[in-house]
Amino acid sequence: MRVLEAELLDALPATDERAQQSRRDLRKLNWIMRHRRHMVRMMRDATGFDTLIDLGTGDGQFALSVVQSLNRPCRLVFVDQRRVPGAPPDVIVSDVMAFVRGLEQRPNTALMANLFLHHFTDEALRELFLEASQKVDWFFACEPRRSELSLIAIRLLPLIGCNAVTRHDAAASIRAGFLGNELTRLWPTGSWRLQESECGFASHRLMASR
Repeated sequence: MRVLEAELLDALPATDERAQQSRRDLRKLNWIMRHRRHMVRMMRDATGFDTLIDLGTGDGQFALSVVQSLNRPCRLVFVDQRRVPGAPPDVIVSDVMAFVRGLEQRPNTALMANLFLHHFTDEALRELFLEASQKVDWFFACEPRRSELSLIAIRLLPLIGCNAVTRHDAAASIRAGFLGNELTRLWPTGSWRLQESECGFASHRLMASR
């Protein structure tokens, strides 16, 4: 069963040195978990979108690396509840749920979430997915997989220089992560094609296409 708890990075000021180090740690973890590769593999099967909206973008580096790897024209939109150092100047500062709720219908548009959905309760995710399913044509997500092996692996994080904030938040993220078809069960019924599966040694992915 998923357990949600507060993550330290969310409470720290964006300019706090520990927060900045933790965001650098997250870039390492994205590389180790191969989330860019997992995301790009899903997107290469979705050739129709020309706009990608990144929910919870942080400093935007992950989204930029994904679009660069796609190697095709794609407008990138960054959305986060606050601006962090190094974030793109055009980031839209907004509550993500409110942003998706306020979107007009956007054909040829995809939403992307990386290490983000686990922050939400199932009920909030059900609302987010309902709004997304009415506005865009694709939804891609890579999230932590909830497992004892993933929790054990956290003991190795000091070896790659991850600080206490990252170690705490990594454990919290795993306990709030996903297994099986937990995400597709929250997606509204309809004509969507849904693919949900484990990927890599510690990750979980979802692809929804209209």
